Amino acid sequence: MFKKLLLISFLYPCLAFANENVVANSNVDNIESSATSIPGDWTEYRTTFSRNEYNAFYQALDSLVGVSYTPFAVSTSVTAGMSYKFMCSVQPTYPDAPSYSVVIEVYQPINGSSELISINEIN
Repeated sequence: MFKKLLLISFLYPCLAFANENVVANSNVDNIESSATSIPGDWTEYRTTFSRNEYNAFYQALDSLVGVSYTPFAVSTSVTAGMSYKFMCSVQPTYPDAPSYSVVIEVYQPINGSSELISINEIN
């Protein structure tokens, strides 16, 4: 019995110190995980764009005519390349056409040009 009490009294401060490190490390992990994305998972939409995101958007929509797309938010996903979801305002080019919003999905492979995957209207 005395040996158990001695062992517990010796190990208790070590366990308390270990728990403090776990809490500190979990806070660091939470900060790092919010700053990075998990492959295949979509990030939250944001309203700032990088040059690569703009290039991928306009390269994928280069051949579309008759409608003007203006991106205002983007979400990204790391895959075998990059996937993007752009929220856009749409203005058809014919007179008095109402504008509306869409989500445009674009895929950019590691080596290659951007591809338009889908255009879905936001209701």
